[in-house]
Amino acid sequence: MNKIFLTFSIYYFTAESNAYAYLDPATGSIIIQYIVAGLVACMTFMKNFWAKFKYFFNKTIKSKKNKEEN
Repeated sequence: MNKIFLTFSIYYFTAESNAYAYLDPATGSIIIQYIVAGLVACMTFMKNFWAKFKYFFNKTIKSKKNKEEN
């Protein structure tokens, strides 16, 4: 039974079929906008993460220096 299911699923996902689809020029620009928006969102997230990371370690280092001075 498993072999039949495996054979059917491999055939189903690898079989070719006609799409009859049309992509107009606006679709390409929307895809590019989504890609750029995703990259900007990732860069903003990383910038905020890096700022919090630096703040945490600067605070830790400063507290160690203050303890050593006292």
